[in-house]
Amino acid sequence: MSFRSVAEALEIVAGKHSELRAEVEGLSEEQQHFRPVADRWTIAEIVEHVAIVQEGMGKIASKLVREAEAAGALAKPDGTIGLVATDFIPDRESRRLNAPENVRPHGDASIGDSLGKLEKDYQRLQDMRPRIETVDLGAVTFPHPAFGALTGYQWLALLGAHEGRHIQQIKEIKASDGYPA
Repeated sequence: MSFRSVAEALEIVAGKHSELRAEVEGLSEEQQHFRPVADRWTIAEIVEHVAIVQEGMGKIASKLVREAEAAGALAKPDGTIGLVATDFIPDRESRRLNAPENVRPHGDASIGDSLGKLEKDYQRLQDMRPRIETVDLGAVTFPHPAFGALTGYQWLALLGAHEGRHIQQIKEIKASDGYPA
């Protein structure tokens, strides 16, 4: 996944946001809480995790926008940002990432509650869009626990890539043996 403008990045995030909602819409309680392997998350836990992470990434995006504004780092007038790719994120087949304790699901949130949190954070990102488009997020960084220092643009890429990674995980659960019909 890659993009060359904030508009493209936010289109990717919007697409992943819609795709996640579509994947979990209408699932029964049994489907939401089906655990194909003892040490893996259920679909409800995955959505709870995504909501926790997206909230944190939204706060990081806000911080980076403020820092870029304070530094006077302005975006290019034509809106281009150069190529930003998610090649720093390993695919699920080559490397399983273990979530830090602070973003692990508690297992007590419903999918509806988690989607409500996601919607709130997605709206906050949309509300920040004019500010995001006016600053150079390539000039500011914030450390990621697994990937090191990422620019603001890489954090935007990670927003969509993270949801995409977990959409794939949800699809795998749905395709696993024993998944309730």
